[in-house]
Amino acid sequence: MKMRLLFLIALVSGSGSLLAQTPPPAPAPAAPAKETKTAPAPAKADAKEKAKKKEKPKKKEEAKIEGTVFNRPDGTFLGLTLQGGKFKLAFYDKEKKPAKVDVLHAIARWPNVHGPGSNRTVLNTAGDGTFMLSNQFVRGPYAFRLIITLVAGEDGAGTENYAVYFRG
Repeated sequence: MKMRLLFLIALVSGSGSLLAQTPPPAPAPAAPAKETKTAPAPAKADAKEKAKKKEKPKKKEEAKIEGTVFNRPDGTFLGLTLQGGKFKLAFYDKEKKPAKVDVLHAIARWPNVHGPGSNRTVLNTAGDGTFMLSNQFVRGPYAFRLIITLVAGEDGAGTENYAVYFRG
């Protein structure tokens, strides 16, 4: 009991001294700077221009694919994102520029975190033809194993399967 009382007294006396500190003095106002007019040296300006001309042209920045990126066997890419709570699967060419959808449809499957079983949805071509959009709303949390199957023909020939741990 005595230790608690001593600790309480030390704590109160220490915080009182912290509150009693005075604030630091305000900084003095700065004197106005004198205006001087100087012309840039023409030799320095010419040297800078020559240095810019000698520089090699910069490489074009590589295009960025949004979301989870899949590398396809033919060298093209897929980008998977959530748009308005629905899966959006965008198609890109070898230079990572938007490309037309080259499959009939896609199927996405992921575990149902709110109950038993799994969720499934079909992605169909939408917009300008460079992406596919699901028709089912995806409920959070957005951390699950996702399996995407691309179907190229109506008979199921030419399928591609991708599995990823999706974090939307």
